[in-house]
Amino acid sequence: MHRQIPFDGCASRLAASFVLLLSFHVMADEAWRGEKVIPRTQSIDILSGSEVIGKTQSYLLTVLSVEGDWLEVRDYGVEGWIAKTDVVLLDNAIEHFTQEIKNNPRDAEAYLNRSIALLSNNSDEAALQDLKGAVGLVTSHFI
Repeated sequence: MHRQIPFDGCASRLAASFVLLLSFHVMADEAWRGEKVIPRTQSIDILSGSEVIGKTQSYLLTVLSVEGDWLEVRDYGVEGWIAKTDVVLLDNAIEHFTQEIKNNPRDAEAYLNRSIALLSNNSDEAALQDLKGAVGLVTSHFI
């Protein structure tokens, strides 16, 4: 004889919560699709599976798709995956790289990355100041 387990309100709420949680996760992933991101450092490995198929060269990338903690991007004809942790959303980049500069005022790459975010935000004069700062830091290593 087959015994039926009652499907009470608690179980239905639990199932609904699971579906809602899953949909939030999917929506969060979809929020990255089409977004512009700035690599935290240059030459990030672009992967296909576990194989490195290239390195990032661009200062601004567009997210093609998302799978969990991975972003699919295309850079100079190379299409593959990079970790979300290796990039900063353009919308958050000015604040992020400003904090990086506060933490290390001699970080030329942070000045360069913030200048890209500023240019994208039509803050040309501020971007120029950051570029000058980056060049000054880099050239000071050769003097």
